[in-house]
Amino acid sequence: MSLKYVVISDGELVIERWAGEIAHAELVSHERRKLQDESIAPGARVLTDARAATLPETTLDRVDEIAEVYGDSGNKTRISASAAIFGSADFEKGKAWEAEVRKHGVNAIVFNNLEVACIWLGIDLKETQERLDVMDG
Repeated sequence: MSLKYVVISDGELVIERWAGEIAHAELVSHERRKLQDESIAPGARVLTDARAATLPETTLDRVDEIAEVYGDSGNKTRISASAAIFGSADFEKGKAWEAEVRKHGVNAIVFNNLEVACIWLGIDLKETQERLDVMDG
């Protein structure tokens, strides 16, 4: 299991990579920690690459548990836009997450392609891929 992220552009952008089999509790805890991270500026954008991850414990009826942390009044940051890239096995879970976090004011879209996700967020594909590659090491 690997949940890693880097904060760049003075806290305005978060790039994260999820890889391996990720337990549901670990995913909820990761999202909670991220939203408490004071290095992330209010209104930041997030790109999550989850194509190398599997979420066997996160069923469709538990996706709301992940999204609920976005509505926590104690969050240090408020994410404004989030692009998540999911593989085909978990794409439906990703779409459910998208709908749930939108209820908390996050403009979220799930993609199956990194390039399109970067275009939507207005970030550089090459730099993003380089950041993701470093997280693999």
